[in-house]
Amino acid sequence: MLFDIDEETRKGLIHILYDRPRVIVACKPPSAELSYIELLKRLLREIYRVCAEGLPRPRHISKDLISADRSVYVLADDSPNASESRIRDRLRELFSQRYGFLVLYGMEEKFTVKPGEDYPYPITLKLVDGSKDHLMRAVKAFYGFVRETPLETGNLDLYTVLLEEHFYTEIRKLLSDVKMVLATEPSSEDEEGTGYESALHFALKVFCVKYFIEKGIKTVETEVDVPTVRRVDVLVREGRPSSLAVEIETLYGTGLPIIKLKKTIESRLKSGLDLWIVVPPMQTFIYLNELLILRRLYREAYGERLELYTTDFGSGTLITLGDFINKVRQLQ
Repeated sequence: MLFDIDEETRKGLIHILYDRPRVIVACKPPSAELSYIELLKRLLREIYRVCAEGLPRPRHISKDLISADRSVYVLADDSPNASESRIRDRLRELFSQRYGFLVLYGMEEKFTVKPGEDYPYPITLKLVDGSKDHLMRAVKAFYGFVRETPLETGNLDLYTVLLEEHFYTEIRKLLSDVKMVLATEPSSEDEEGTGYESALHFALKVFCVKYFIEKGIKTVETEVDVPTVRRVDVLVREGRPSSLAVEIETLYGTGLPIIKLKKTIESRLKSGLDLWIVVPPMQTFIYLNELLILRRLYREAYGERLELYTTDFGSGTLITLGDFINKVRQLQ
């Protein structure tokens, strides 16, 4: 949808492997308007938060250190550290480093890696062929504004920064809605090793409570203990033959998201609950293929008792993965 990579390369990018660092050669686009380094940094940040715990250390064009250890380090082609010999020396040190990303931006011509060299083989990324409007619509979907038209702005990097601010504005609105916040019980679940629920997880729980109340559901329970299930994020009993559990899954700190989702799905469905899983838009965008396969396999066993959703902040509604992917396909 954004990058021209095959499926195996995509899997290698988004899944943790033996706590190893990743090296990415990001090809510079032909037009400065399509510069995507800000988008790539944010995408890698979300992958890191899923595969590890907490936020990576951001490093962009450091003068003293080239490292991927628990960081997203970006080295651009105009950096004083961008000599090929210096980069190769630092790449040889990666064997002793932990999970993280080293991005070499715009160096596809000056820096090449041959098979058999003594450092991690890099992933090469380049934008898909497409118009600026197409790419901006894809970035909109990444931030959860599926049905809105793109804003008029300059280059893709600036658009990414503006959309991220727009995204966090929506999160702040949810967290400052006193009535909805009071109707939503916080969780004691540990996310990312912090000892408490993330602001994003709580905000999306508020989003779901608000969604059901606006649909006319008078009683929406949160953080409910259910027999055979320790606790569910949101529970809706009203107007349904079976109670509906709604679980917010940010996927943060899970390492392998599918294993976490498997446990959630099987425990809820085997207990007799219907289940909606709500995944934030950024994670939906990154793990869409895996989520679609997961949905198909469990729907074969449990039918319509299971559905996967993400949030559309533009309309204030939950949308199914089917609706999300149909919208994304229209971008192509």
